[in-house]
Amino acid sequence: MPLTERNHLGAKDSDPKFLVVDGSAVAYRAYFALPHLTAPGGEPTNAIYGFIRMVNKLLTDLKPEFGVVVWDGGRSTDRLQIHPEYKATRPPMPDELRSQIRRIQEFLDYSGIRSVQIEGVEADDLVATFAKVGVNSGLVIYIVGNDKDFCQLVSDRVFVVSPTHRKPELLTIARVHEKFGVFPDQVIDYLSLVGDSVDNIEGVPGVGPKTAAQLLEKFGTIEELYCRLSEVQPERLRNALREHEYQVKRNKELISFKIFPDIVGELKNYALQQQNNEKLRGFYRELGFNSLIKEIDESISKPEVGELFQ
Repeated sequence: MPLTERNHLGAKDSDPKFLVVDGSAVAYRAYFALPHLTAPGGEPTNAIYGFIRMVNKLLTDLKPEFGVVVWDGGRSTDRLQIHPEYKATRPPMPDELRSQIRRIQEFLDYSGIRSVQIEGVEADDLVATFAKVGVNSGLVIYIVGNDKDFCQLVSDRVFVVSPTHRKPELLTIARVHEKFGVFPDQVIDYLSLVGDSVDNIEGVPGVGPKTAAQLLEKFGTIEELYCRLSEVQPERLRNALREHEYQVKRNKELISFKIFPDIVGELKNYALQQQNNEKLRGFYRELGFNSLIKEIDESISKPEVGELFQ
C-alpha cells in the first residue's frame, strides 16, 4: 500500500514521521524466524542480523525524522496489584537471544537511534507514550510491534507495522476493523471480553472474537453493554457476561495503556542522528555481516528507494 494512499485521511507524506519500535518484539521475531547464525568468534547472531535488516528496511522506506527503540522494564506493579497472575505464564527470554540484545543496542547506538528502557515501565506503555507525544507534536507515528494492544492506538496519524521479515503488515483503521470486526477505539473493550492469553488475561467464557465484535457493534462500549445487559441474547451469554462483569472491567484496566509524558522528555531528543559508518563497518566485520558492509558502501554512492508496503 503506497504511503500516499494510506495517509490520505489525516496525514500527508510531507509530515514528519516518528518510528517507534518495540525492540523485544522485533528481536524475538528475528530470533525465531531466522536459522542459527554465528559470528566468526562463535557468538549467536541470527536475532542481531534479522533486527538490523528490519530496522534498516523501515528507515529506508519510511524515511522518518524521529525514531526510538523501547525495551521492557519489567511488569507494571500497578497491574500486578490488580491481577497478580498478569503475564505470569510468559516464558523467560532464551539465553541465546538475551545475549544478542546488547549487540542490538550497540547497533542502534552506531546508527543514531535512541534506545529507552525504564525500570518498572512496560514497553507497551512506553510505545503508547511516544505515540501520544508524537501525535500531539504533529508527527505521523509508525509503531513496529506485534502486540494486539497496539491496535487501540491506530488512527489517521498512527499506524502499526507487524515486524515480519517477508512483507510487513500495515494496520490502518480500516485494516483493524477488517481484522477484528471493531474500530481502534473499541479494541480495549474487545480484548477485555475475549481476553489475551499472551498476558494471562482471561476473557468471558463462551465469548470469542466473533461474539465480542457483534456485541460491540450493537452496544458500542462495555459500559453501554452492561447498562443494557437485559437485551443480550441468548440467556446463556447474558448470564456469562453478568457473572464475569468484575473480570471484564478489571481486564479493561489491565489492557489500557498508561501514559508517562514526563519520563520520555522532549521530542527533539529522539531526532535520528547520522549513522557512524566507520563504527558500523567494524561492528559488521566483527560479526561477519559482510553483506551489510557492502550495503553501506553502496548506499554512500547510490541511495536505494525501498518498497516495503508497495
